[in-house]
Amino acid sequence: KPSRLLGTLRECGALTRVMPQLDDLLNDEDAGAAALHALDAAAAAGAVLEVRFAALARVLDPLAAQALGLELGRQAQMVAFIDVFMFITWSFLAMLPLVLVLRQRKPGAEAERDTAAQAAFE
Repeated sequence: KPSRLLGTLRECGALTRVMPQLDDLLNDEDAGAAALHALDAAAAAGAVLEVRFAALARVLDPLAAQALGLELGRQAQMVAFIDVFMFITWSFLAMLPLVLVLRQRKPGAEAERDTAAQAAFE
């Protein structure tokens, strides 16, 4: 049941730090119980996450719902930033052997280059 997860988050104080709007909602006995019942009913029906979230947030104050939406957007941006960073890291690591292979020089090529450089300075 999703309501058990929210209850556990609330007991340990994590819900206040992650979603204070939901914590405030659960402080109100009637509205909190109605929201948790709607959430559990949506989960039991196999609804997608968007519908479950809508069932939970439908009793929120409009300003609280807007603040919660902004917080979720900020968290989604952070997750996307981390995903892009990991993609760039793995791409760099995958291309590193290619760069090392392309940098290999033929034996004696360095000596020819040094001779040409000395001739240019003379």
